[in-house]
This record gives sequence, C-alpha cells and structure tokens, in this order.
Amino acid sequence: MGLPTVRPVTLPAPMATFDQLGPRQRAIIELVLRRGQTYDEISGMLGMPVPRVRELAREALVELAPATARSVDPQWRGQLADFLLGQQTGPESRATEGHLESSEEARLWASSLLDSLDTLYEDGHRPELPAGAPARAPRRRPARTSTCCASTPSAPRASAGRSPSPSRPIRRS
Repeated sequence: MGLPTVRPVTLPAPMATFDQLGPRQRAIIELVLRRGQTYDEISGMLGMPVPRVRELAREALVELAPATARSVDPQWRGQLADFLLGQQTGPESRATEGHLESSEEARLWASSLLDSLDTLYEDGHRPELPAGAPARAPRRRPARTSTCCASTPSAPRASAGRSPSPSRPIRRS
C-alpha cells in the first residue's frame, strides 16, 4: 500500500486586515473615514496627485476583500470604493446605489468592506447599502410546435362524429 497522492491546492489571495495595508494606504483610508477628508484635500496634504490618492484608496479596498472584489465588474469597482469612502455625491452616488441594488456581487463586496472598516467610520457616517432588487420570476418561453414529421403524410382528420373519407366530394349549393 503506497502513500496517497498529494494534489496541489490553489488558495485564494489572502485577505488583508487594515493594519496590514501599506502605510500610505492606511493613512489615506484613515483620513477619509476618520476625518472626512476628500481625495483633493489628501492630495495636498500628502503631496501626491489626486489620481494617485484615488488609486491607493481603491487598491486598499480590493486588498481588504480580494475574493469578493474579483466578482465585481471592474468598471464598477472603483465607483463602489469611492461610494464607500464617501467620495461621491449627487447623480454619481445615486448611480452607484442603483448598481448596488441590482448587483448581488457588488453588495457582497461592499458589505465585506463595511465589516472590515466599521471601526473607522466616524460618528455613524457608515454608508447604508440598499437592499437588492426583488428576484424576478424567470420568463417562460412559448411552447414550440414540432415540425419533425412534415415530410411524412399525416392521417386525415376526422370531423365531429364522422369517419374520414379521402375521396368524398365537396358539395356546393
């Protein structure tokens, strides 16, 4: 009797805790959540361009919940991060809320992040996640009629109470 075969296992990327983020990412997240700073304000404080501040903040959130982040549409991931960090207002915020309503993957990622960042939200400024849209009943396709036997002659139809008669003439008055 030999030893069992060991198969390699691929593990998902480990989830970082807030303390495991890089120092710039931690600083940005803390300034945003604890002090209510905007990306513009942080840019001036840290001496880096606004797009770099935004990028570091978004990357930090992906590191905090990488497994659920991968399931979110990449074009929405940044918008969701900005929403959770309080960097959206008006129509942009409403669009993100609409996406959260319609995307279970987005809600799962957002919920996971809110759990990770809960202690950092200052004075109850934690965003509320909208409930998902009600599930819709699947549409049924109309039944299709079969035409599989079109080349085979069909049996004559019987009229009500009569037996079929293929040679019966049609009377006209």
